[in-house]
Amino acid sequence: MSRKQIVCQQIELMDGLRGDLGVLSQALQVGAWDQVLQASRDLLQDEPCHLVALEGRAQALWQLHEYQRAIEVSRRLIGLNPREPGYYMLQGMCHQMMGRFVAALDCYRKALNEAKKPETRRQVYAQMESLESLIGMPVIPTDEDSIADFGARPVRSVVPHRIN
Repeated sequence: MSRKQIVCQQIELMDGLRGDLGVLSQALQVGAWDQVLQASRDLLQDEPCHLVALEGRAQALWQLHEYQRAIEVSRRLIGLNPREPGYYMLQGMCHQMMGRFVAALDCYRKALNEAKKPETRRQVYAQMESLESLIGMPVIPTDEDSIADFGARPVRSVVPHRIN
């Protein structure tokens, strides 16, 4: 195969990816979750580590209440980008919805550890607060030393919470 043929194949592949990515983006915007799953499947066939496709897939699975499958996708995302707190949050929310409260708390703590922005930290605290409400016992530190370890004072808010 000539260099020109190889380049042409690569361009065709990229055009196909852009087309699937456009479909994925549009489906995400309107909440067409089955289309999101199909478009992400198509993208991942050609590029198994496509973060946008994996993120869209995880969001669609969450919206469709397929929590175990969303956890599996979030594990792949964490493997690709372990510094993203949103992936741990998604995992924690899925565990929480499935009644796995210890696993949820563990995920929220990991998210908090990775969260650098105050808004992200507030979102994590809000999820931890919703977990507190469910289990009826505190999981958010209240003493000054623990708050200093967490890096920001939690802001109490209304539950349940979701991150986007």
